[in-house]
Amino acid sequence: WTIVRWNGATWTGGPFSPLSQVYDLRALDQGGGPRLFAASAYSNDRSRLERFDGGAWTMLGGEFAGPPATTFAQASLGAGRRLVVGGAFTSAGGVHAPRVAVLENGAWRALGGGNGVSGEGLECFHVFDDGSGPALYAGGSIHGAGGVAANNVARWNGTSWTSVGADFVWPVHALATFDDGTGPALYASSEDGVARWNGTSWVSITGALAWERVLALAVFDSGQGPELIASGHFMSIGSVSARRIAAWNGSSWRQLGSGLDGSIYALAVHDDGSGPKLYAGGNNDFLHTTNPPPIGVVRWDGNQWSGLGVCPVTRVRSFTVHDDGNGPALVVGGLAYASPSYVPRVARWWHGQWAMMGGVLGDPGREVRALASIPDANGPALYAGGNFVFDSAHVTGGLAKWKATHWDPIEPGLAFVTPWYGAANALAAFPQGAELALCVGGDFASAGGRIAHDFATLIDRTPFVPHVPREAGPAEPAPTGVPFCTGDGGAGACPCANFGTSGHGCRSGSIPQGALLEATGAESVTGDTVRLGVGGLPFSSSLVNFLQGTQPLNGGLGAPVFDGLACLDGTVLRIATKFSAANSASYPEFFDLPLSVAGELSPAGGMRHYQVQYRDPSVGYCTPSAVNWTNGLTLVWRP
Repeated sequence: WTIVRWNGATWTGGPFSPLSQVYDLRALDQGGGPRLFAASAYSNDRSRLERFDGGAWTMLGGEFAGPPATTFAQASLGAGRRLVVGGAFTSAGGVHAPRVAVLENGAWRALGGGNGVSGEGLECFHVFDDGSGPALYAGGSIHGAGGVAANNVARWNGTSWTSVGADFVWPVHALATFDDGTGPALYASSEDGVARWNGTSWVSITGALAWERVLALAVFDSGQGPELIASGHFMSIGSVSARRIAAWNGSSWRQLGSGLDGSIYALAVHDDGSGPKLYAGGNNDFLHTTNPPPIGVVRWDGNQWSGLGVCPVTRVRSFTVHDDGNGPALVVGGLAYASPSYVPRVARWWHGQWAMMGGVLGDPGREVRALASIPDANGPALYAGGNFVFDSAHVTGGLAKWKATHWDPIEPGLAFVTPWYGAANALAAFPQGAELALCVGGDFASAGGRIAHDFATLIDRTPFVPHVPREAGPAEPAPTGVPFCTGDGGAGACPCANFGTSGHGCRSGSIPQGALLEATGAESVTGDTVRLGVGGLPFSSSLVNFLQGTQPLNGGLGAPVFDGLACLDGTVLRIATKFSAANSASYPEFFDLPLSVAGELSPAGGMRHYQVQYRDPSVGYCTPSAVNWTNGLTLVWRP
């Protein structure tokens, strides 16, 4: 029996067994006197809520599909007391009702949920523009999103979800944008390889190779043009032998070098000062041809793999690039063994050295699964997500923000359905109205104390803190803005492989580094002190156009136009035309309108993107045109 009765002296069985496994049992009075209720299951994907009326059990409202319904209670919902059931189920009585359902008039209906996601959870985010504007694409084990049926991939436009095809059988582990020569397209990886979204359906580029499990995607140019890099558990892909990592050029796959050992969970492109390189992270050691082997992270320079020594994070799960004011650094998240258990850790690779960031992030036995660097009131902010909690006093966890020397938990954080298996698996920045939100995806039941099924958005309104110079001396302007669409190989390919240095635009015929657009000042419509400055211009008296766009072009990757990458899309406004002096130019200068006024910002603020177009006297250096571009720069304006 799964239910037995105690009469004060002995236990008895009998008709007190609704199904095979009981998760919750309690007496409730719904108006006709106390009755016994039980939440029980007879398989891994079928469960019921039943009521015992003294002689028999009666199922209420129909079965729950998916993982079991595990708890229930009575609650007043404005129209009298209702029976509410919670669990990890996806539907109740045939109605789409992820995790929470309410019984009304003998039938189950979804309770809340809003823009939540049903399934086993989200694993990845990626911003992609299919021609209708940038949107946030989410992948994972997804059955529905925001009440819309979805099959492992869904599209979020800032207010609502739509499905992306119905033919993705396996959970999606990674998403990326790649141009195979026919235009930018969205690619997704899963247990069954890699597929390309053609606008109506997913088309495999690896063939039906079961259990090939591709875990990470990135775009990198090894010197043969941009390629889509795929990594994971596989030993072959698309019928080509490839140990754990391979490159797709639009028509065929190839192995990178001699491949890698161990599972590769994360990929990133980063320039540490010696040019863009591809970084791969995963489980422990990768190259057994070196002694000692590198631990945690290895690097591909286009010709060969090399180690970076022993990374403090020995099992890498995530990468991001973050600039804390000292220059871009590769940030690595995951876990490491620290006797007697594994601990969650974050480290950074900067100027050829590893450094821990804040020690152990939370309790032992957990890990960091996602990292993101997004702009807030004080410049780029670094966030970490995972299944970590900081101590027993924190009943929620999973999210933290880097505060110069330590990690601060975001409280209240995420509440996991199952404490050891729930997590924040994906983090990304995407506009929500006029503000930039941190989007969080994973496997959780609530965020910030509110019901949130596997998806939530956080708008960080931390008060602005004036910049404090790190060294004694005259005060310096506060850097602001987030670069994107750089011509260093980290975005789209420069038209003639004329890559600039880290963070700059594509190189010009006169300046090998390329031109660099930066900003200083306060991004406030009512207190605008922002100043755009561009350096690395070819010569004095060069014609310079300061431009503003409402959207990044091609999801932030840009597109080759003239001798560089054009980065702006949407409504593009020319702020001003200037002439350079001493290889530089700036806006605003004396008698110029503030940038927010010239850019026609509303009082509520919003996100805008900036770039500078300039004349290059080296006609024919790349294309017949004599025009090039800086990098792009994103500013988030506050009221």
